[in-house]
Amino acid sequence: MKITTEVTHKVDYFDLQEEIKRVYGKEFDILEDLNANNDSSLETKVQPKVDKFDQDIIDKWVQTGEGSFLTRALMNDLCAKGHIPEGSYVIRICW
Repeated sequence: MKITTEVTHKVDYFDLQEEIKRVYGKEFDILEDLNANNDSSLETKVQPKVDKFDQDIIDKWVQTGEGSFLTRALMNDLCAKGHIPEGSYVIRICW
């Protein structure tokens, strides 16, 4: 049996929303962006780099407030800016 051990960062969706608001100065609704259900979670990998497509959707959101599927892109941008560490994340969703 193959077993992999890794560090996983766990964050409540509300705390992540607050960090996004603090850094970008804009409200962001993770529940809407992820179309998330109560008592669920999202696993994602965060890297300190943002590709051109993600940067374009971040820029549009910053300028207009419009956009979707931004959570991972914003997390990568937060990582690239030194606000959160690189690695595996579980976003806990419970309200």
